[in-house]
Amino acid sequence: MTTTVITEHSARATRLHPPLLAVTGLTAHALGRAGVTDVSLDLTSGSIHGVYAAAGAGASTLTAVIAGELVPTAGSIALDGSSAPTPRDLLRGGVTVLRSRSSLLPGRSIAANIFLGREPRWCGLVDLETMRADAAATLSALGASLDLDARVALLSRSEQRLVELARAFASDARLVVVDDTRTEPDAALSPALAALAANGAAVLRISADIAELVAGSHSVSSI
Repeated sequence: MTTTVITEHSARATRLHPPLLAVTGLTAHALGRAGVTDVSLDLTSGSIHGVYAAAGAGASTLTAVIAGELVPTAGSIALDGSSAPTPRDLLRGGVTVLRSRSSLLPGRSIAANIFLGREPRWCGLVDLETMRADAAATLSALGASLDLDARVALLSRSEQRLVELARAFASDARLVVVDDTRTEPDAALSPALAALAANGAAVLRISADIAELVAGSHSVSSI
């Protein structure tokens, strides 16, 4: 079951806009993972919803279902009103899922990771000047300042997470799922998540730090 704390912002957003992500009565179990039972939540564009998940509460299972990697045993999940989205649907729908383990290429620069697979080109070649300028603008929009040429392997985990969020921002992600249950609490991420929401993205942050969730989210529930 979920217990949800609704703020004025989230209640108003739900009235004005249908949910981008709707999870209803979700129950799921997977071998080697803690399961989740009867989880429900709605997430609208431009909002941040925090999910408190203590160790063993099933955060990785919930993330896997939202990512389209695991089929629930009961309940439903809908994206833009379309039920049972596949991983391809989620990718096309602008969904980014960030887990505790970094998804970045450690040997590449910050700028290269932000635009990995979407590098600006000129005459068939990567336009490094444009890529660096766009990467700087993206980080600035998130309130972050990092050395664009630094290799990701040399960054702290917090800095790597900022680069992942910058990549989501640069790709105009519509839904960003952040699973922070296995990392240390990091208040530095809150401004970046707020910037993503201000840009129109729906943000789902799963964490074991209830204080940070309450401080940085428009609504909070627990699993």
